[in-house]
Amino acid sequence: MSSSDLFRKPPAPPESGDAIDYNKVGMWRSSYLWGFTSGFPMRHSTDREAFARLIGLATGDRGAVTIGASFHPYQLVNAKGVTVWQQTLVAIITQKFCDLKQIATTPTFFHMNPPGPQAFPILIWPDKRLTTDVTPAFGKYVPFVIPYADLDDGSVPHWRMRLAEEVATHGHAHAYLESINAALRFLLPDPAFVVGFGILDEEHPETLVEQFVTFAQQSFPPE
Repeated sequence: MSSSDLFRKPPAPPESGDAIDYNKVGMWRSSYLWGFTSGFPMRHSTDREAFARLIGLATGDRGAVTIGASFHPYQLVNAKGVTVWQQTLVAIITQKFCDLKQIATTPTFFHMNPPGPQAFPILIWPDKRLTTDVTPAFGKYVPFVIPYADLDDGSVPHWRMRLAEEVATHGHAHAYLESINAALRFLLPDPAFVVGFGILDEEHPETLVEQFVTFAQQSFPPE
């Protein structure tokens, strides 16, 4: 089984703005913040306002669906090949929890509280590099992901523009990442820290693994 076999690819969004159906899972990006913590990486919070402040730093003037937990990357897909993002959006759509068009077109956030860790077992992917057997540093620096869903309309994500602006102006993005980490503390206390942002590619999930492994090789002392 390849890594991509773990994921079921949602349908591509329509090209015409008039044809947009916001109640389609494929209309939403599987976006995330990623970083490292100590101990078990899954932490829950029902503080929707704090989640909106945190994720708002990544989305700018656009809304999003926030998901009330941090996860180990190997928790992001269940045994049926369905991702946390897909599970969340399906629940919202089928139960009509909110108006996804409003979320997509205004700076509005809708918060979902996921169930506990028992609903998200750690399932090792074919790419095993996030295990401590392969990369011992991940026993001390434990990978985490904070997922959220935002509209997949082909636009450049706010976080990508902010990073480019910060680097162009200052040569680095330390201040921006510090603001992210300050907003993170309600969920993950020190020494947890966010390294960056991403969008899950269901066809190539190994790119998510690669982010963690590359950073670890460049930043953490060998075990």
